Amino acid sequence: MKSALFYLNLFAIFFIVQLSNFVTKLNEQTGDINFSIFFALAVTNFLLGFILSPQSNLEKTIKFLTILLFSSVLITIPVGYNYIIFVPQREIKIYLTINMVFKNILLFAFAYSGLIITELKKLKLKNYELTNELDKINSETMQNIKKAELHLYEAKLQANEMLENAKLELNNLKNGKKHIENEIKEFIKTQWEIIKNFEKSNSK
Repeated sequence: MKSALFYLNLFAIFFIVQLSNFVTKLNEQTGDINFSIFFALAVTNFLLGFILSPQSNLEKTIKFLTILLFSSVLITIPVGYNYIIFVPQREIKIYLTINMVFKNILLFAFAYSGLIITELKKLKLKNYELTNELDKINSETMQNIKKAELHLYEAKLQANEMLENAKLELNNLKNGKKHIENEIKEFIKTQWEIIKNFEKSNSK
C-alpha cells in the first residue's frame, strides 16, 4: 500500500508538470504564463513532495524525481515545439519552448522543496529524540558515577577503619609480648635469686 502511494504521488507530480504545458497559457510575444494557474500547480506539487518523503527513503525518492524531471523535459521539448506553440517564427518557438522547460524545472523544484522540508522536519525530530536520549544517558551516567564515588568513599572508610583496627591489634600484641617478656625476666631473676640463696645456704 505504501509503495503504491509512493508511485502514485510520483505519477501525480509528473502529470501536473505535463498538464502545466497545456493549462498555463503562454503569451507568444513575452513568454509570460498565467501565474494564478501556475501558482496553484506549484503549491500542489509542493504538497505532493511534502507527503512523498514518509513513503520511501530520501535517496530513492530523489532518484525517481530526477528521472521524472529529465523525462518531462525530454517530452516537453518536442511536444511543446511541435504541438503546443502555434507560431511560425522559429526563434519565438525556441524561446517559448525554453520557457516551458524552465517552467517544468520550477514545478519539480517545488516538489523537491516539499520533500526536503519534510526530511528536515524528520531530522529535527530525530535530533530532538537523540538529544533527549543523550541527556537521559548522561543523567544515568552521572548517577552511576555518583554511586561509584559513594561506594569508593565507603570502601575507603572501611579500609581506614580496618587499618586502624589492625594497628590497634598490633599495638596490643606488642604490649602483650613486652609484658610477657617482662614477666619471664622477672621469673628468671626470681629463680636465679632462689638458686643463689640455695647455694649460699648449702655452702655453710
